[in-house]
Amino acid sequence: MRHLIFAAALATGTATMAVAPANAQAFNASRTISSFDYNTLKAVVEQMGATIEPGQNNGYLIKFSNGTAATARFTACSTGQCLGTNISARFGLPSDKTKAQVAELVRDFNSRWSAGKSYVIEDGRAVVQGYMIADGGISMENYRMQLVVYASMLKKMRETIYTDG
Repeated sequence: MRHLIFAAALATGTATMAVAPANAQAFNASRTISSFDYNTLKAVVEQMGATIEPGQNNGYLIKFSNGTAATARFTACSTGQCLGTNISARFGLPSDKTKAQVAELVRDFNSRWSAGKSYVIEDGRAVVQGYMIADGGISMENYRMQLVVYASMLKKMRETIYTDG
């Protein structure tokens, strides 16, 4: 009976609900994803050698194996299904660069990396953002590769603002 109650609670829960190990999912490259959820993101992130943990504001903190980190949130959610994954990372203002210098480096970065977007917020910190959609379905491998590219973008941004210029 306890398992039936648990299953019912999961079925009516939201996409940001904490997930029990019974719902764990294995990475399957050819599986088609029609909506995003914690289990799918966790399987992909772990397959990449990264970690995931609950973050703030219904987000998840992902720590990539290249030493960078970002927050992922599910978006475009209705009827319990989320069609988008928004992932974002902020970088501290380098001590050896002005806000204007960082802004110039970010503009140059955008011209080289088109898989996401980067911008500078008011306090001069660089942000790198990516957005993945499940509209029409994507393979789990495609989701993984988009996250791999995003992690590479983070590494390159770190190198760009802290060593270039």
